[in-house]
Formats: sequence, C-alpha cells, structure tokens
Amino acid sequence: MRTAYFNLKRTPASCLLLVCAILPFSQSLAETQQPWRVDQLQLTPDWFSLSGQHRTRFETLNNQFRNSFDGGDQAFVFRTNIRADIKLDSVNFAAEMMDSRAALTDSGTPLNTGIVNPLELLQAYIELPVTDLLSNGSKASFKGGRLTMDVGSRRLVARNRFRNTINGFTGIDWQWHSKDGRDVRLFYTLPVQRLVSGDIQDNDAKFDKEHM
Repeated sequence: MRTAYFNLKRTPASCLLLVCAILPFSQSLAETQQPWRVDQLQLTPDWFSLSGQHRTRFETLNNQFRNSFDGGDQAFVFRTNIRADIKLDSVNFAAEMMDSRAALTDSGTPLNTGIVNPLELLQAYIELPVTDLLSNGSKASFKGGRLTMDVGSRRLVARNRFRNTINGFTGIDWQWHSKDGRDVRLFYTLPVQRLVSGDIQDNDAKFDKEHM
C-alpha cells in the first residue's frame, strides 16, 4: 500500500490527475515485477534449457584454532555451475559442469578438495520418467550416470549447499511417488573421489573418479 499526500490548495489540477494515473500503474508494476532470468530471452527451443550459477565468498580467520598453525588466514573461494537439460517426451538428459577454486591463499592455508575442485563434470545422466506405474496417478523416474542426490533429511547424503565443492555419485537412482503420498526410493551408487592435479593451490584440474 502506497500513500501520497498533497496540499490541494497549492497543487494544480493537472498534476493531481497525472499523479492519480501514475500511482496505480506503479503499484501494479511493483507487485508483478519478477527477477530477470536468462531463459526469458527464448533463444533456445522448449526442449532445451541452459542455466548457471556463480558464487564468490571471502573467508578470513584470526586466532587459529588448529594445532601447529599460527596467525590468521584468508581466502577468496569461487564456485561456478553450468547446467544443460534436454527434455523429450519419454527421456531426459542432463549435464552439469562445476568449477571450484580458491585465491589469495598461501602455503599455510589448509586447503583440500572440500574447497578446490576445478573444472569437473559434476553430473551427466539419462532420466526415464514413467507415469501410472503400479498405481494410477503415480510418477516414477529412473536416473543412470553421474549425479548428485538429496536423501531424506540430508544428514548422510546431500548436494552440498554451503561448502565450495559438491559431492557427486555414479550409479542408478529410482524414485516412485504415489498419488496418495507414498514414496519409494532405491539407488546403487559409488561416491566420486574429488581430485586435483599437482599442488592444490594451483587450481589445476584432474578428472574425478569413482571410489569403491
């Protein structure tokens, strides 16, 4: 709700009419305006979508809590994700690249692959959606390939949100949802071991591999 106050004795009638015309329009525009998205450009067909996300975070630490470390530390951490989806009538394809890097670090910075994992294929899978499987109104999907997962309360298996790298898995994932709210999920996966080439401070890429 927007309220405007005018001195009727000093405001010309033409100005009052103009304000009365603008206020409802501006209020309607504010209520309907949404954040701009790349897919609004409609440069790709309906069955193909391309999306991305970038995050930059500065971290600093004073009064080290780690044993045998002195002084403070700092780091700029970057995470960029680019994803492509192809959705057809009976099959879907998805691929996602992730680039996680660190800058302004030194030899004393305790870096690991929970922070750095440059230029990696995070996801590449095929998905088969099925409806009315086992019961009317049910929805099911079968995914196979390299993927990320959120399972249950996300305490044990999850797609990391705060951390600068994301856990990946290779295997199969089958989910079934009934119309009355019943859910079944079966999966068999291997965790993907994150790897870097050479000194981790150099941010050199190395293809991750499945870990038994």
